[in-house]
Amino acid sequence: MSRPVSHKGLAGLGSADGHVRNRTSRRAPEVDRLEQERNLLAAGRTQIAGVDEAGRGPLAGPVVAAAVMFPEAWLRGEFPAELAKLNDSKQLTESQREDYFTWLTAHAEVRFGIAAADAGLIDRLNILQATHRAMNDALAQLTPAPAHVLVDGLRVKTLRWPQTALVKGDARSYSIAAASVLAKVTRDRQMLAYDREFPGYGFAVHKGYGTPMHLAAIARLGPCAIHRKSFAPMKAEQTELVLRKANLQAQGLKFLTANFRSARGEIDLVFRDDDCLVFVEVKTRSSEDWPRPAAAVNARKKRLLSQTAMDYVRLLKDPRVKIRFDIVEVLLADGAVREVRHLPNTFTLIAPLRHG
Repeated sequence: MSRPVSHKGLAGLGSADGHVRNRTSRRAPEVDRLEQERNLLAAGRTQIAGVDEAGRGPLAGPVVAAAVMFPEAWLRGEFPAELAKLNDSKQLTESQREDYFTWLTAHAEVRFGIAAADAGLIDRLNILQATHRAMNDALAQLTPAPAHVLVDGLRVKTLRWPQTALVKGDARSYSIAAASVLAKVTRDRQMLAYDREFPGYGFAVHKGYGTPMHLAAIARLGPCAIHRKSFAPMKAEQTELVLRKANLQAQGLKFLTANFRSARGEIDLVFRDDDCLVFVEVKTRSSEDWPRPAAAVNARKKRLLSQTAMDYVRLLKDPRVKIRFDIVEVLLADGAVREVRHLPNTFTLIAPLRHG
């Protein structure tokens, strides 16, 4: 039988190396990774699941979601000592993740579900909607069905169960941490298989993320079947076609750069129109049955674009310029550009512009 672990004194247990810090050194506050679950139990909620994803950011491969539901007795005080160091999968070594994956999936009392959205679905829906669909699919595999779900990050509007969203939840909840491990290991194993199927890209090394090695392979070989065509730099291959069809340069706009990145985000295209900088967000859809592409530029996206635009302006020698934001909608048919719509001046700078 698994040895229980107490709720207190868990701070050192969550670290990847497990080393005990000097008592006189400055330590992070203790984290009780069962606090959220116990609060829900006290409110009369049982069948509590954690859900998390892996692979939202890569240029290739699926996004994978996993859901985990521990027995109620574990949450009330008999949590296995074998899971005491379970943490956000990114804080664990590969061997630790593999060990936890084996333990979790082999234990009869642990309920779990794993689902994925491939690159094609990501391109059709967008990465956020595809991630949320995978989360719903993973949760739907749980038997019995969850009564409440702990979600890593922000609230998921389309989730079909009552939920509590926890920022950095994979480091605050054992249920979410377990889900993050299952999602991460499942995706990494899939990318190893893709490395054999599509040699030359280095998927076994970078797992599809946009590393210099991966970007060089794309430049040399072009994208393969598992690349997300709606992601930069794959979008860059269609930039020239988009520019031509959107007629932007014919309108007198001078092209400056594509795929500008800062710590806050990315802007697809940047132009200059006399004394005005024009930041262009390119949104793609594969079917008219989905909402208009521009609808994906919500308030949060506008705020991030505004902050990224400010980062670009700070790089200029003379930052005293006007700013506008355009959207270019790209409608695809069978993977090819069918129609391009240019929507000028769609929103104004949200965050105040500060210089210096």
